Amino acid sequence: MNSERWQQVKRVLDGALALEASGQPGYLKEACHGDSALREEVESLLRHHQLAATAFLKQPATQLQGPPADTEPISPLGYPYAANLGDPSGALESYRKAMTIRESLAAAKPSESRLLTVTSDYIRMANLLESTGDLSGALAEMRKALPIAQGLAAANKSATVADQLGGGYYFTGMILGQMGDRAGELRTYQEAASTHEAGLRVDPSNMKLRSHLAGDYAGMALSLKKKGDLAQAIPLQVKAVQILEAVTQANPRVAPLREYLGEAVNRLAGFRKDQGDVAGALEMYRRAHQIFQDLAAADPKNSLAKANVGFAQIGIADALVVSGKPASALPTWHEAIAHFQQMSPETGNRYVRTGLANSYSGLGGAYLAWAGDQNLSASERQKKWREARSWYEKSLDVWNEKARRAELENDEREEAQIATANIAKCDWALRGASRRAAK
Repeated sequence: MNSERWQQVKRVLDGALALEASGQPGYLKEACHGDSALREEVESLLRHHQLAATAFLKQPATQLQGPPADTEPISPLGYPYAANLGDPSGALESYRKAMTIRESLAAAKPSESRLLTVTSDYIRMANLLESTGDLSGALAEMRKALPIAQGLAAANKSATVADQLGGGYYFTGMILGQMGDRAGELRTYQEAASTHEAGLRVDPSNMKLRSHLAGDYAGMALSLKKKGDLAQAIPLQVKAVQILEAVTQANPRVAPLREYLGEAVNRLAGFRKDQGDVAGALEMYRRAHQIFQDLAAADPKNSLAKANVGFAQIGIADALVVSGKPASALPTWHEAIAHFQQMSPETGNRYVRTGLANSYSGLGGAYLAWAGDQNLSASERQKKWREARSWYEKSLDVWNEKARRAELENDEREEAQIATANIAKCDWALRGASRRAAK
């Protein structure tokens, strides 16, 4: 169903919901103008209307960043790997049907609970669209959610409303970052942090607010790191880790908190590596890897933990290469590749494809670094350049596939360009070696 058709369904449904049940059949006959498919769709929605008005709407508003683990769509640190939607187009249509009913009911009888629910559903829709690479569509849904949440927050200073608005800012910042809007990304993460901090002044012991504030700090840190400002990024990331260590210690049975802690430690490790503290980074990567391994072992269905095991392996291997030990990094690079291959990158999970592309590039980089060892013979160095080239080609194939699927983020386009440049570098080195051998 295209968007124009869906708007037609919604207009007819809104008109039907404004009438008593006895007047609906006559209205539908006139409004549908003989379009039986349109009438059947509206009647189907009307049949579910009573359920939606009672049990369905009595469910608590879904918080963007709240546990439990089996329903968590994204983490507060910017890793939406957990979304397991199966059929994205089917899920999107289901959400739209639910939204049609909820929007109509909220418009007819506005209440805080109904408006919170509508806001949550916009965020769910945005999460689904983001997971498929439709960043513009995701941002459009967030721009529907935020004004409602802002209006609720202006009227009610409760922790629940603050968490909803803060979550909306957070996810908007995440989308803007993927779209390359660095200024908008940082500004929106800062708004998220201010909102969650205000909520904590109302309810200082609120675990959700505290863990989500850690996510805001981590988002700000990532944005600053992208700008090259590690001096400001690292203290913010340290604050995120410290908050999550405290809430995890206080709530050891809450698996999502351990996941968030692992992600925060993994990100801090990357910052430390970029700062030049490779030994400290390697220690942190290994700590994060252990956290994710424990989570995956405890719940084999935890796709987020499985993906993060692979990303932590990438961090460990990369740190080994940076520390001047490319040969020692090879087994870990191969483990990461096997890990992401096992997760079926040909499916709808674009983050698994990202992990696989990064693993291929990383292994190419290890061989390229190894080829720089002047103690190797000329023939051995040529072998390393050929190996490097082959892995960079594999990486570029995955990046091109992601481009074909229209799911490349701005940073990933840069990674594809780096792979292309390194292929050219290997070719240049091999041509030079051939010329020297011919003399």
